[in-house]
This record gives sequence, structure tokens and C-alpha cells, in this order.
Amino acid sequence: LALVVGAPREDHANGVRTARALLLAVLAAVLLFTLLPMLLVEGLFLRRLGRYRQQVETLLRRGHLSTRFPTSGGDELGNLGQALNALLDQTERSQERLAQQAAHDELTGLPNRLAFGRTLGDLRGRGEPFAVALIDLDDFKGINDTLGHEVGDEVLRLAAARLTGALPAGALLARLGGDEFAVLLPGVGAEDASARTRALLDTLAAPLPTGTVTLWVRASAGVSCWPQDDTDESALLRYADLAMYRAKATGGGVQRYHAGLSQDAQRRSELERSLRGVLGRGELWLAYQPVVELGSGAVVGCEALLRWQSPVHGAVSPAQFIPIAEERGLIHEIGAWVLREACTLAARWQRGGRPLRVAVNVSAVQLRGAHFARDVAAILRDTGLAPSLLELEVTETAVMANLCAATAQLTELRALGVSVALDDFGTGYSSLELVRELPLDKLKLDRSFVMGAERDPRRQAIVASILHLAGALGLTVVAEGLETPEQRELLLTLGCPLAQGYLYARPLDERALGEFLRDERRQAGATEVNISRVV
Repeated sequence: LALVVGAPREDHANGVRTARALLLAVLAAVLLFTLLPMLLVEGLFLRRLGRYRQQVETLLRRGHLSTRFPTSGGDELGNLGQALNALLDQTERSQERLAQQAAHDELTGLPNRLAFGRTLGDLRGRGEPFAVALIDLDDFKGINDTLGHEVGDEVLRLAAARLTGALPAGALLARLGGDEFAVLLPGVGAEDASARTRALLDTLAAPLPTGTVTLWVRASAGVSCWPQDDTDESALLRYADLAMYRAKATGGGVQRYHAGLSQDAQRRSELERSLRGVLGRGELWLAYQPVVELGSGAVVGCEALLRWQSPVHGAVSPAQFIPIAEERGLIHEIGAWVLREACTLAARWQRGGRPLRVAVNVSAVQLRGAHFARDVAAILRDTGLAPSLLELEVTETAVMANLCAATAQLTELRALGVSVALDDFGTGYSSLELVRELPLDKLKLDRSFVMGAERDPRRQAIVASILHLAGALGLTVVAEGLETPEQRELLLTLGCPLAQGYLYARPLDERALGEFLRDERRQAGATEVNISRVV
């Protein structure tokens, strides 16, 4: 610069130009060696960012959780890729859990209704025969009501495990909800479906130890078959459901669907509608069957039997309408009416100087009611009937539905002075331990042991054993279904004290029963009474 300053004007101008050119060259070199790498890096960054953008668009457009972001480079973009991939992994695991939960029952781990329906549709698409079985635990509501839902849940888990362990190869077990299970039996035709289902029910026969109490659980099942019954999936389930309810109504076990069940379901629906409000319409009434002392022929009591005379349906059997009343919660009101009517009549006999014990059947649903014993006490107080003249009959199946709660109820009833009889003895569990532990006064020998006993030594041996057992436990025996003088003589010989049956009288209405009791010409075993209402 000194040279330039000290040089002539022309040389000065040339020097300035030279210096400017040199400065520009230096600046260009600086820019070249600093900005070019930056541009190259920016280009690579933009290209990588473009790939991220494409991955995100694919993820949003197609929902492919298998999409993964690049993680190379060790820079912020690489770290971002790692974070996004971790998020996708977590989301994928969450979706798998949700899919599992959507298709499986949380309590038992079994496939649920959705998964069962999908498998059913797949089987139908293959065109191979298969069977559908619906299994429902009997009186499960009573377990929840009396022992609590925790015990009920444990029963469901134990039942699911039992059924799963007994499944044939290739079969599917699902829980549809509540206490209802469904079984899909691929390759099983109509001829084998019931037997396969019955084998599954047999696994539930053994006691279920829940940890707090041991329960005996029974189940009912309905079976439908593809393509014999229908080719529509929903129809198959509906038909199996109809068959299952028929099985419940007839005492449990397995029922195969047939066309008549659809007609029965329609009638059942009509009966349910008519049954509501039946007390207000005065359509229910009681029939009474005398209980006779075999040795003297004296009437010592009677059993009250509920009857329904409908103006629409005619005479409806208790076997038809009682299960409906139990399922729909109507049995409490109806049962209370029966008990009050029977006690009112027995109180009139008591005031008239002819005290007779009246026996009233108690439903399992009534027995598990928290205030049943208190309600009985109130009716006795209102009617003025001596407690010793009331007998309550319970079945073995009703007691076994919840043994602990039933024992407590029966103990409370006996504390009132009411007697308790075990009805239909020999047709249910018939456990000697049960008879010993329950607070009982009587055993009612089922008619199946009486019918034909005079010709069958094996039945005679059974009856003799029951009478011996009852005597050892201090229980009185009443034989049901006595129809012939020969049966009476056999029972007398074996030492049976009491009986009821057509040999003495059919169930009678109140007026006819009064005539029966007043007829001094009556001869034991050969009675003809002029009555207008006998059922």
C-alpha cells in the first residue's frame, strides 16, 4: 500500500485495482471453502428430511405401524428417528393389547362373543358341519346375591378352567357374558353333539372350591347344529339359546334344538305377559292334597299346590309358569300370596277345632331372599296360625344352590317353630351328609320310588334303607304318589308312617277338601267324594 500511495496517479489506480482483485479473490476463496460444505450438508439434511416426510405421509395415509425412520448419522435427525421408532413400537404393543382385550374376556381369559362370532362365520364359510352349544350355570344369580360377586367371579373362573380342560381337539370355548358360555364343535354332527356337550357338563359336577366356600354347581345346555337346524349364524345361536332354556325348565342337562321349541318360546313369551298382574285378576288358586296316616287312615295334614286358571291359556301347569315367575322376579309376590292363603285356611281349621298341618312349597329364589324368615313370621302373626301347623317344603336342588345360606334360613325358620321337609328326596344329590347337616323334620320320598315298588325288590330295598336312615336321624317320612292298596300295604310293612297320593285323594279345592274331611263314611284307600273342582 505504501508503494501505491507513493506511486504516480496512474500507477496508483492500477494498484487499487490489483488490491481490489486480490481482496475479491481472497473473499471468494473464503466463501468457497466455508459455504460450499455448508451447502453440501444442507442438501444432505434436506434429502434426509424429505425421507422423514415421506415416512410420515405413509404412516398417516396407510396406518402402517411397521414403518420405521432412519437412525443413522448420530445427529439430531438420527436421535429423532430413534424417538419416533420407540413411539411406534409402544403404539404397536398397545394396539396388540387392545386387540387381545377386544377379542377376549377379561375375567376368564376366554374368547368373547366377538371372537366366537368370527370363528363361527369362518366355520360356516368352509361348509363343514359343526355344532353350537350354549352352557349356562343354574341359579348363578343366587351365588352372587348371597355370597357376593367375588365368589361368583371365582366360580366363573373355575368353571371356565374345567370346561377348557375337557374341550375336544379343535373346539372353541368362549364366554358370552354373565354365566353363559358357548362351545363351537367343528366336524360334529347332530348325532354326536348332545353327547359331547353332556361330557362337558359332567366336568362341572364335582365341587368347586372357591377358597371361602365349596359349591356344587349345576349347568344346563342347549345345542343346535349346522346345517341341519339352520345355515344362519344368528339363528343357530338363537336356537341353542331356546334349547338351553328348555333344559333349565326341565331340570337341567342337555337339550337338542327342535322346531317345536320355537313354538314353545312363543307360548312362553305369551305366558310371561299374562303372568304379570295375575294376582290382581284373581286367576291363581290353591289345591290341597291330604296327607294320611297309613296305619289309621286319619288325615293329619295337606300339601298346598298352586294352580293357574287363565281365561286366555286355560289351565297352565306349574311346571310351565313357576320357572317363568322365578326368572322374572315374580315368585316373591306369588309365593307370599300362596303362603298367606294356605295359612289363612289352616288358621280357620285351627279355630274350628280341627288343626291340620299345611305344607307349602318354597322356591329356591324365595329361600335365598334375605327377609324370607321374617316374612313367614309376619304371615303367621297376621293369620293367627300356630307355627307348628306350618310346614315348608324345599327341594334338594334348591338347598344345594347355596348350602350355607339355605342352612341359615332353614335354621331361622325352625326357630320360629315351623317344620321343614326335604321334598322329592332321592331325585337330587341325595347326600347322607346333606341330610345329616340340614335342619330338617321330614323327608318326602319321591313317587319314583313308590311306583312299582310292590313288584320290585330293589326299590323295596331302597325304600327300606331310606326309612332306616330317617329313623336314625329322627326324621319322619312321607311317601308321595301312593296309588294302590298293594303299595300301601308294602309301605306299612316297611314302617312308613305317612303318605299322600291318588289312593286317598287327588288335589282338591278348598270346598272339596272340607267335604273330604267331613265325610265320616270315608274308608282309607277307597274314598269317593262328590266334588266340583278336582285337579
